[in-house]
Amino acid sequence: MFKIQNQFKIISIYLFIFLGLLLVNNNLVMANNANSNVNIPRNNNVNNNILTQIRTLHDLLLNEANLFQELYNATRDNLPQDIIINLKNQIRNIHIQSENIRINILSNQ
Repeated sequence: MFKIQNQFKIISIYLFIFLGLLLVNNNLVMANNANSNVNIPRNNNVNNNILTQIRTLHDLLLNEANLFQELYNATRDNLPQDIIINLKNQIRNIHIQSENIRINILSNQ
């Protein structure tokens, strides 16, 4: 029980750090684009694409956090194993999606 609580705390810390780094990187991209007058239309499209991906990533991370809470509650309440496995699979799928979006964001910078 305590091990799961510690894992949730560690995961929430990592998510918080990741979002902070993502915001710092996003501000750097916007600052760099302001210096280049030639590529402004292209850069605006890239920025809009990146912002859309960041919003999608944010929604995925919120969904993942909610699923972690559901998993914690299911474990605490001793729900059937198939429910717990289903929640873990959903979390894993969201994690894969979020990793793909992160890679895509980094490649567009």
